[in-house]
Amino acid sequence: MKQFKLKLSTQLIITLAIAAAAYGINLLNLPLFFGVNVLLGQSLAILLTLQWRGPWGLIAGTLAGFATWSLWGHPWAVIIFALEQLAIYYWVNLRRSTSHSREDGSVILVDMIYWLLIGMPLVWIFYSGILHMDSANVGVVAIKQAINGVINSAIGFLLYLSLRLLLLKLNGKKYQGTTTHGISVRSMIFALVFTCISLPTLANTIFSAHQVSESTQGGIVDTLSLITNSIERDLSNQGNGVATGTGTDTDTDTDTDTGATNTQESPSSPTPHQAFAQKINYQITKTDGSKFSSSPALFESLGNNYKASDKQFITVPNLNILITKKKVPLLKKWINGYWTLESKWPNQANSPYKSIQVVMPARETVIRMQHLSTEILYSLAAVIGIGVVIAELLSRSFQAQFSLLIAPFLSESEAISKQPVGLPLLRMSAITEFSTLASLVNERILRTNNLTRELQASNEELANSRDQLALLSTTDDLTGCLNRRKLDEILEQELARGSRTGEPLCCVTFDIDYFKQINDTHGHLGGDEVLRAVAQQAKQRLRSTDYLCRFGGDEFVVILPACPLNDALNVMEALRQSIDNTIHNLNGSNCKVSISVGVTLADYKLDNGTSLLKRSDDALFKAKQNGRNRIIHQSIAG
Repeated sequence: MKQFKLKLSTQLIITLAIAAAAYGINLLNLPLFFGVNVLLGQSLAILLTLQWRGPWGLIAGTLAGFATWSLWGHPWAVIIFALEQLAIYYWVNLRRSTSHSREDGSVILVDMIYWLLIGMPLVWIFYSGILHMDSANVGVVAIKQAINGVINSAIGFLLYLSLRLLLLKLNGKKYQGTTTHGISVRSMIFALVFTCISLPTLANTIFSAHQVSESTQGGIVDTLSLITNSIERDLSNQGNGVATGTGTDTDTDTDTDTGATNTQESPSSPTPHQAFAQKINYQITKTDGSKFSSSPALFESLGNNYKASDKQFITVPNLNILITKKKVPLLKKWINGYWTLESKWPNQANSPYKSIQVVMPARETVIRMQHLSTEILYSLAAVIGIGVVIAELLSRSFQAQFSLLIAPFLSESEAISKQPVGLPLLRMSAITEFSTLASLVNERILRTNNLTRELQASNEELANSRDQLALLSTTDDLTGCLNRRKLDEILEQELARGSRTGEPLCCVTFDIDYFKQINDTHGHLGGDEVLRAVAQQAKQRLRSTDYLCRFGGDEFVVILPACPLNDALNVMEALRQSIDNTIHNLNGSNCKVSISVGVTLADYKLDNGTSLLKRSDDALFKAKQNGRNRIIHQSIAG
């Protein structure tokens, strides 16, 4: 693709604008499924790297990566994303510096290799070694960021191809006849194969992950609802008393994250209800506003140090997760958070209680969902990786085969020097279908070359006969005058032109007097000689803009454009006298002929070709009735 020739300052401004747009897109933090979101802003930086040579994409990608610092509270993702952009920049601008190589889709493969060899190990080093995150958190972050990077590189590559198509559409005429613009077959095959493999897999993965997340969260709601119903039932049975629902003495255990105490049961033979109570605490709000709970310190800590999380990953109603207000990675907040379910007390009108809130540590379920998410993401990554490899292999294969097919045409000068007439033959391919195609094409090329030689030989003959055929189709063979078909065309054109310009148009019909007697006396050859002589005399008397047509037999029609009636009468009178004074030598004997003439003037408002010819023919008929060898003029009024 032809590179934009922009000033350095203009490129810098555009780069900063794209970086700002990518930063804003990253802040959207689009959810993929529970605990996994994608940042799509880096795709714009990859588009910039593919479109422009130089470090512009690297600059935009690094600046856009700072969005992760504000989202996640640490700078390590900025470093990983910057190194990713550096790897893509190195591949596109240094290792593959030719312009056509930017569109082959290998940037996705390079990005995938980067995450396998560099990106994912860095995630483990930064997130586990420095941030001390749980291994489940680190695993899901590592595979999530790898998939996120590959998705960004794929989107950037597809955007680049779309931009090339758009520029080609806008500048189609400018690029005609060139071979350096447009989309290569390799890029098209890669894009189609990769899209067909990755999109259905991604859609199915998202659907499956949402089903798993919804099922897990549904189990949490069922557990919390069971405790809620048990507490409501116990309180209802005890009247105004407060029951813990355990029926046993409790011990206290300090929460490692909040410092709050959790009520726990004595360890002897816990019932299922007691097992739930070991993990779940509750707080009841009375109608007078007072509250009491199973663990006041815990709920005080939750009220002061925790907040409700964004429900973008919560798929069931009424359920939420309370996360710490501390600046720690989001996944770490979830893993140390609390599931919470708050519901109104049934029959509030007859009860002193208003609502009940039940909380449960989220660590166990969050880790379980993260393990499931990691397994699903690894499956998705495997399919996408296989898709990239398949797309790359197929696109390379197709490119190689098409190169075999077009190679002879790329060396056109050499082929022409060896084969002066026709096309060069194609090289054979190793793939059966392409080899068969090449054989068929070669057969057609040989046949075409032979036909080309024959065609070149016949073109000269056709060129010589073309003008003669055109002339014969509009002229009379005997007299050389225009024929009846041409007369109809001329009348239509001249009536239209005269109607626009207002210039007069006269139509004349004449024939040779007693022409049948000439044929009877001197034979048809003698009659033909008279016809040719009369036509020749008429041509000499008429203007170059006038039309002489043979209407049929011995009858002729003359069309006189831009000619007043008096001038037409004078011209035809001169012709009549010339013919009347001419003596023809037919078969050794002299012969004298005359003509009768009918003249009329066109009326553009009322006339058409048929009416104009009929009126001039009527005038000719009257000339014959009045003794022949004369001119009669007839107007449209008769």
